[in-house]
Amino acid sequence: MKAIYNSVLCLLSVQFARAWLLVPPRTSSNPWKRATRRLNVKHKRESSLLAVDSTVSAAVSLLSMRVNNTTRLGQYQAVIDAAAASTQNSCTLIGIRTIGVDFGLVRTGIATSVGYQPTPLAILTDLNSTQLCERIVQYARSEQASQIVVGLPLHKNGTLAEQTNITLVFAAELMRYVVASLGANLPVILWDERYTSKEAAARAHADHPGRSLYGTLDAEAACIILEHYYNENGQGALRIELDESTRRDCLKLFEQRLTEGATRLMQVVYEREAKLRRRSEMLTRRRVEEEAAILVGVERSRKKKKKRKR
Repeated sequence: MKAIYNSVLCLLSVQFARAWLLVPPRTSSNPWKRATRRLNVKHKRESSLLAVDSTVSAAVSLLSMRVNNTTRLGQYQAVIDAAAASTQNSCTLIGIRTIGVDFGLVRTGIATSVGYQPTPLAILTDLNSTQLCERIVQYARSEQASQIVVGLPLHKNGTLAEQTNITLVFAAELMRYVVASLGANLPVILWDERYTSKEAAARAHADHPGRSLYGTLDAEAACIILEHYYNENGQGALRIELDESTRRDCLKLFEQRLTEGATRLMQVVYEREAKLRRRSEMLTRRRVEEEAAILVGVERSRKKKKKRKR
């Protein structure tokens, strides 16, 4: 808009210049001088008009170029908006922060993603189920996640394995802990994790051939679980649901923790204000004592001066 405004001003200036150049010259009494001046003025007018015409052409071309660029940018923006809308429609999970969990009895891998470039967070070891749930909730809180995806191990043909039942029990316990700690708005979802460990091992071998991979693949497997979950747009995922009584008890515990947290916060604020108040009183008392000491010193000096005069 600023370039178009400048171009319009340039065109108006050109029109005023044309009007000024077409003003007839002043006459003279000498005919030779009149003829010579007429020729000089004519030559100057022709040169100036040529310069003005070139300026007008440049301004018009600049204005048309600006308009074309604006139109082209509008078309590009329309294409970008259409592509963004198509991507959002094809994958509704893009932008949703998710914690991925590759659960294991010995090691558990944790990762996070918003739909692309999943990031490994940690490999948790030597923790019981309660401690593990607490750590996962801590990661969900720190990452501000909106959901937790737990890998569900199955046989190759899709049937339940022994580790499947163990994972289901852990996922139910994690769901209870999540509701009691973070509320009912953060779901726990189960996702098929078949072949994720082998895929993680293949990637690690490709990146670092010859390196020992024991105990280092769990977080990468959690990343792959998230990749598959987002690629499939969550189709076929299972959401952990609690029975009504358990859910009610967990929500009561959550409200109780919220109340306790608010009480602790108020206590911290009150103690801080009390410390600030005591500090302010101490500074005021010290300032008063210093002023009193100064007054005493001044009074003593006055008495000494009076004794000397006597």
